[in-house]
Amino acid sequence: MFTYVLYAGDPSTNNDAENSVRKGIMHRNVRGQMKSEKGMRRLSVFLTCFETWRIRGLDPFTELAKYI
Repeated sequence: MFTYVLYAGDPSTNNDAENSVRKGIMHRNVRGQMKSEKGMRRLSVFLTCFETWRIRGLDPFTELAKYI
């Protein structure tokens, strides 16, 4: 629970994770076009991949090209 005390680089809050999720939720709510379960699943996967690559400092389009 207090790993941030033992490890200097660890944050004491989960704000980064919450902000990452918030971006996807806001995008979904604003667009409102994903009415089907299949469409929502695809959007969730894409947003998760793009956010993970951003956090890791990778270029999302280069990474996406590897899977297409």
